[in-house]
Amino acid sequence: MYKIFKFRDIAEVQNFLNGGLLGTDVSKGVAGLIGKTLSFTSPAAGVVTFVAGTAPDDKLMFADIKTQIEAVVAGVKVYQIGGQIAFVDAANPIAAPVSLAAGDDAKKLFGFPTVGVVTGRIIKDAQSLTPPRFEWWNNTNDGAHAIMVWEG
Repeated sequence: MYKIFKFRDIAEVQNFLNGGLLGTDVSKGVAGLIGKTLSFTSPAAGVVTFVAGTAPDDKLMFADIKTQIEAVVAGVKVYQIGGQIAFVDAANPIAAPVSLAAGDDAKKLFGFPTVGVVTGRIIKDAQSLTPPRFEWWNNTNDGAHAIMVWEG
């Protein structure tokens, strides 16, 4: 079965193909995150318990979030795509998809479901015989990018 995915820009495509996760907009900070936990199980294991950062209120700004996650989970690169928080394997070449454990209270604040594990998938190249495999890429009339993936 083939599935088509649509993305706003190249950075979203790269994050998707490389097993990354894309969350909610954090460009203005995230309120209510202090004291909450976020557990990574891949590409490296680690539990982040967020503490107060540079903002004077109960918000954590992106720079604080990035610093706190990368200090605990060295295998994860944290960055932004259009203001949204993005996680991807920090290794070069990327070896594992990012995976968040089930049930953490910070997952909802980052835009991920709280029930169950949330895991990215590394999409294999077009020569691979096993899914998920990249098939084709095209620009759409609205300036977005569409890719087709063979799911098996």
